[in-house]
Amino acid sequence: MLTVDDLIRSVLGEGAVVLAGADYLATDVSWAAALRSRAPAFEGLKGGELAIVSVATLRQLDDRLSLARLIDQIAGLGVAAVAVIGEVESEALRTAERLHLPLIQLPPTVSARDLEGRVTRAIVERRAELQRRGQDLYHQLLELVVAGRGTEAVVARLAEITDRPTLLQDPALNLVTLRLPPGSSLTQARLVSLLNDQRAEDAARLQALTANAADPPTLRLPLGSDGLVRIVAPVGGPSAREGYLSLVAPASELTAVDRVAVSRAAAACAIDLARERAARSDSDVRLTELLDELLAGSYPSEPALVGRAQRLGLDLSTPQVAIAFRAVDAEDLPAVRALERTLRREFGRRTLPPAIRTEPLGAVVLVPATLGLEAVRALIAQVAEGLSGLGGHLAAAIARPASGPARLREAIEIARRAVGYAVRHSGPDAVVNVAELGADELLLSLGPAPLLQAFREEWLGPLAAYDARNHTQLVETLAAYFAARSSPTEAAARLHLHRNTLLYRLQRIREITGRDPDEPAARLAFHLALRIDAVLGPGRC
Repeated sequence: MLTVDDLIRSVLGEGAVVLAGADYLATDVSWAAALRSRAPAFEGLKGGELAIVSVATLRQLDDRLSLARLIDQIAGLGVAAVAVIGEVESEALRTAERLHLPLIQLPPTVSARDLEGRVTRAIVERRAELQRRGQDLYHQLLELVVAGRGTEAVVARLAEITDRPTLLQDPALNLVTLRLPPGSSLTQARLVSLLNDQRAEDAARLQALTANAADPPTLRLPLGSDGLVRIVAPVGGPSAREGYLSLVAPASELTAVDRVAVSRAAAACAIDLARERAARSDSDVRLTELLDELLAGSYPSEPALVGRAQRLGLDLSTPQVAIAFRAVDAEDLPAVRALERTLRREFGRRTLPPAIRTEPLGAVVLVPATLGLEAVRALIAQVAEGLSGLGGHLAAAIARPASGPARLREAIEIARRAVGYAVRHSGPDAVVNVAELGADELLLSLGPAPLLQAFREEWLGPLAAYDARNHTQLVETLAAYFAARSSPTEAAARLHLHRNTLLYRLQRIREITGRDPDEPAARLAFHLALRIDAVLGPGRC
């Protein structure tokens, strides 16, 4: 489509002067219609036209009909703008401004019939160009879908092509995927805040939007009070609405190309999500239910569970690797939904049985040990890349291979603890292999047991309580002292303290606990209690 502003710059020429409705020049123009000297004055107005009015022709048609009255009548029929050849009285200006209708004055030498033809040709050529560009883009995006790259790749490609923030929401308008182009001044936090502020209003307008999955319509919605708008296209038809795809930009910058791009990308997303939905069979659901029973220990017997799993394509009698994923710094529900979709897609590409169970902050999965550690790490990297559009991070932990329901349940629990350990020690993008953690693996395997809690409380509890009451750092001092191989000088340097202060703190530790950190048995026990804190988290054992 061409807007009123596009036509002023490309067809109407330098002699065109906007007299009213300057704030509405972004209105689309669907066709051109010139005023006739005999009834009907305009032939078949359907809305969206540029009405071309010659004042001389208006007088021939009806010398009692004023320009202001004519504008009032055709505005009710939905014209996009009025271009006038001749003098424009002040009443016509006021009417156009009141109706939010662009009113453009043209030089008296302009021919209405000639201008009608030129505008019509420009619109037809523009439509053909947009159709070609839309088809080219659609084919590009369809290649991503056919390759199994998923909706995340479609959203990323749309953002790259348009150089605008692009996002996918689920039917409830929760954020699923977001891509911000390099250098964008709009942050994820700001965009999410704007979307949440308008959720109720947007939901009502989008609910009424009729949709065709193959050729989605677009809707222009305001976004905040800073002149931002978004072009939204529904993904899927009205009976199978999968979500909404949006492109965000200042109102003055959005073009017809943006609208076509969003529509074509929404059509590609609809195909991908329909394929994904069809691929998730009843056996996938039963496999998820089986994992629920495995983790709850609610199965009648191990042979019965192994038999059920084999019928679903999962061999629990052979070694499996448990992987725990945790989404960090992302919106919980959208992140988990995106994680599940990405996992199912990656499992499908590798023809693996989808042993996937989502959890409040992530997911746990089982993969055959025959896949190999390198392939497991590659799988984790692909999943993390698929979630990058949400702006958060993905941590993962790989357990040792195990077989049989009881051992696999233990392996999953260890992987769950290890992913928390990974985030605390190595950051939100960490990937750890439990087999490479040395003695910490033993503590992870023991888990949050009462014995560990009692042991930690006995050795560190008095120091932790003293620190809490007096705002001191005796536990931290003890850890630094052991990390410095019991060197007061090095420990003081680590803590940026005077050596005498460090020695004073060590003496307070002896007095409070009644134990000497330099005595070998006590040193081992203190060190073990500190590792329990480090591995399982303070107070979580």
